[in-house]
Amino acid sequence: MDMANKLVEQLTEKFNITKYKDSYTSKLLKIIKEKSKGKKISIPKMKVVHKQNDNLMDMLKASLSTKKIKSAK
Repeated sequence: MDMANKLVEQLTEKFNITKYKDSYTSKLLKIIKEKSKGKKISIPKMKVVHKQNDNLMDMLKASLSTKKIKSAK
């Protein structure tokens, strides 16, 4: 539990909404406009993400060490 708390503390930062942009709405409107003009829409294929390890503890430890390395730079 301590390790999980450390991970949350390391990843916690002040929320800045200006860092985020709603790209979904703009892409959706573009698709709607193109379809209304009769154009055929190509749907991008989704990427399959495979988990790296079945051991949750190993993944947690690795993520803690990765954050420490990034913080030190």
